[in-house]
Formats: sequence, C-alpha cells, structure tokens
Amino acid sequence: MNINEDEAWAAQAHTLGLMDAEGLQHVVLEAAQDLRRARARYAFDVVDWAKCVRQLNKDIRAANEFLHDNLQARFEFP
Repeated sequence: MNINEDEAWAAQAHTLGLMDAEGLQHVVLEAAQDLRRARARYAFDVVDWAKCVRQLNKDIRAANEFLHDNLQARFEFP
C-alpha cells in the first residue's frame, strides 16, 4: 500500500482542472493527519515510517508548488 497514493492523484486532478486549490490543500492536510494516526496506531508494526514520512514530505512540497501562499501546507514531519 502506498500511503501517499491519494496525493499523486490529487495533484493530477488539480493539474487537469478537476480539483481546485482548496481541494488539493484538503487532500494534503488529510493525508498528513492520516499518517499521524497510522504512526500512532501501528507504531510497533514492521513499517518503514521514515520512508513514509520522506514520501509525504516530498508530496507536500510538490503540492505546495500548485498552492497559493495562504493555502500551503506549512509543516513537515520530523
């Protein structure tokens, strides 16, 4: 399972004009929240959380390229 699959689709949908900037922002923020929940719930499972976090940070930066300053995700996971 690719935890950030929705963001790739969201960026594509935004690029194609199928989703506005607020929709893209919503997807990014919800994906970050989902990752926080998953890390808390499955912290002791065999998951490469560092890899998941790196990918999410990469997706957040990519999404921010499409978003105006007031809509940008202003956080990254440590």
